[in-house]
Amino acid sequence: MQARFTDTWYDNRFTAFDQRGQRIILAAKDTLAKKGLPATPSAVIVQFTFGFWLTLLTRRYDTPFWRTAIWRCFPEAPKPLSRQLIHDEIEKIRSPRNRIAHHEPIYQRMLLDDLTHIVSSAAWMCPHMADYIEECRQIVTAINARPV
Repeated sequence: MQARFTDTWYDNRFTAFDQRGQRIILAAKDTLAKKGLPATPSAVIVQFTFGFWLTLLTRRYDTPFWRTAIWRCFPEAPKPLSRQLIHDEIEKIRSPRNRIAHHEPIYQRMLLDDLTHIVSSAAWMCPHMADYIEECRQIVTAINARPV
């Protein structure tokens, strides 16, 4: 997004975020202000929710963002590349992520399959990050081995 727009792409008037998106952006800045931290682009972006990123991959943002920037954001994704493909793959991560984030039981899930999918999706953006995430396989294997 920075390469296509500016460092503060989330404030760019051409992005036209809906009200929910605007609230998330404002909340990110407010959180930083309350902590007395500067609202640098990287600090603001880190505050965005997983839901924000998933919403950003919906059809509504196809023209303002993805038609010109998707290949930059996901350089290692399979071709032909589409916003819908990326959205569908990231959506598959949402359920296990939400269960973990909300401290819900995950022992019945096929955690190794979830991890494989997360690693694969991360590799579309950054193979080094995928390698880092892959290091969790030993922990996930141990969790899967626990009696239920």
